[in-house]
Amino acid sequence: MAQVDRSVFDPLSASAGQEAHYSRRGVSRAIRPVARRPRSNVAPSLRWSVLRRLSAWTSGLDDAVRRRVRAEERRLWKRPHMGLADAHATAWRAYPCAFTLSTGRTGTETLASVLALSPRVVAAHEPAPRLLWASHQAYVSGVSDADGDEWQNVVLSARDDHVADAAHLGKTYVEANARLTFLAPVLARAFPASRFIHLHRCPFEFVRSGMARGYYQGHDTDLARITPLPGDPACADWDGWSAIQKVAWLWARTNDFVHDFFETLPRERTLRLDARGLLNGAPSVISELFDFIDAPPPPAAQVRRVIERKLAANGRRAGTRGMNLSVADCDAVWRIVADVAPSLGYQPPR
Repeated sequence: MAQVDRSVFDPLSASAGQEAHYSRRGVSRAIRPVARRPRSNVAPSLRWSVLRRLSAWTSGLDDAVRRRVRAEERRLWKRPHMGLADAHATAWRAYPCAFTLSTGRTGTETLASVLALSPRVVAAHEPAPRLLWASHQAYVSGVSDADGDEWQNVVLSARDDHVADAAHLGKTYVEANARLTFLAPVLARAFPASRFIHLHRCPFEFVRSGMARGYYQGHDTDLARITPLPGDPACADWDGWSAIQKVAWLWARTNDFVHDFFETLPRERTLRLDARGLLNGAPSVISELFDFIDAPPPPAAQVRRVIERKLAANGRRAGTRGMNLSVADCDAVWRIVADVAPSLGYQPPR
């Protein structure tokens, strides 16, 4: 077994002035007072405090000890009674989860990687099935939370295992998948304990990224990319618009949809995040994110490493395909997004 520095102080036992105990019995004794109680009976501040300390403590240990601590933590937090049968019988009321809504190209993959650092989160980016076509059809159909069981069965069939498995381990399932955006009303109804994160990005940056990816120019997923529906003022102009204008409309329509959806939910189920704050690793943004999903935040150094690695990888993938928007392009973009952008804190080009 790896040698352990016994001088490391266990913050979980700080009040008692005890040294860290790395045996299974010692770790169990440190965590059990909180872990053994039903989650609903543990004050959030206490739970966050204990788990935050545990996360900080284990980050400084060697791999062998960290694996032992994590294994004991999983054993203590596991909830054998929670599973698919119980979830369906109780209509998913005690099964926490969160879904990210966005236009895409907002840092959802980075968001999933940051969330995965928490010991209380099962994070996914685009798990199979991605529900790409289903989300498109939900948009075309104008699906809402008042619709029948057909759409609810679609999302339950695709995500019930993910949510139930995470709850069984005492964790929260969080999916950072922009493909689910237009299924949000169905997800809210299917999972009553769900919460939603609106991750948005500057419209000009999004248009540049979308153009680099070839949106509305033969991209592989253009078949499921939304277009104006009959009655939309943009419908008459669509065929004459440039790809830049179409991508700008995509930004405006998607964010407007999320805004309207958030109006139907209580405030405690919604969170808006600016992608710039996330990608900069702003401590206030990271803290707000993990508080929202009721999970202890990871150490800041780990967050920085993940973000830097993701940004470097994205830079390599982007290569030289990025483009700059001309003044005329920026003006055309703003004319399309002007009704939505100010509410998210974005200003016209200067």
